[in-house]
Amino acid sequence: MVNRWSAFSCVGTHIFLGCITTFPLATLASAQSAPLDGRALFIEQRKGNCTACHKAPTDALLKSASDIGPPLESIKQKYATPIDQARLREVIQDPGKINPNTIMPPYGKHRILSDAEINAIVGYLATL
Repeated sequence: MVNRWSAFSCVGTHIFLGCITTFPLATLASAQSAPLDGRALFIEQRKGNCTACHKAPTDALLKSASDIGPPLESIKQKYATPIDQARLREVIQDPGKINPNTIMPPYGKHRILSDAEINAIVGYLATL
């Protein structure tokens, strides 16, 4: 007869190890095949976390009470041309180049966000 504790321990260990080995691999595979979601990066605390400082008033699903950074309203109109969007990308990449007194992190310079992730966020901002 199998001891209940050893059976539980084996099952628990197997499930635990299975989660560790299969979850990251599945997540990595789906992340590589899925297009980047600028909105998800915008709110992700371990990535952009833009809502920590900015409001996005035209996105009805986002609720941010922060007023550290300027509200991101009318971005679609303010950054309508490809040149304007390149400027917006530069602000996210390294805001200190444009405003040396900024407290905004240099997301690209410090590799918090990849170039593709910054492009995805700029794409999302162009919808606001």
